[in-house]
Amino acid sequence: MSRRQRGPEVLWNPDTMARALDVSPFRVLELLKLELIPMPTMISDECFWVAAEVRAWAQKLGTVDPADAVAGCWARWQHETLETLQPKPKERAVRGGLGK
Repeated sequence: MSRRQRGPEVLWNPDTMARALDVSPFRVLELLKLELIPMPTMISDECFWVAAEVRAWAQKLGTVDPADAVAGCWARWQHETLETLQPKPKERAVRGGLGK
């Protein structure tokens, strides 16, 4: 008996996307809401990602692996959010001019 070889997956459902990104399916929804990952295509009221588009997105970010790409996006988002939440230091008022 010969086994039929499986071709490369063209569409990824949320579970496959979660495995590709090395995150939980719940995190995929969070990443979507934050617009950190490509938007899926809706087919019959279900979300699917085009595998080639996800790979191209990862390459555009300078990585080969979608998990590395999302890790970088997540770290950048956290850094930017932290900067927005931290109060900016106030400039000290200089009294009486320079050096006096």
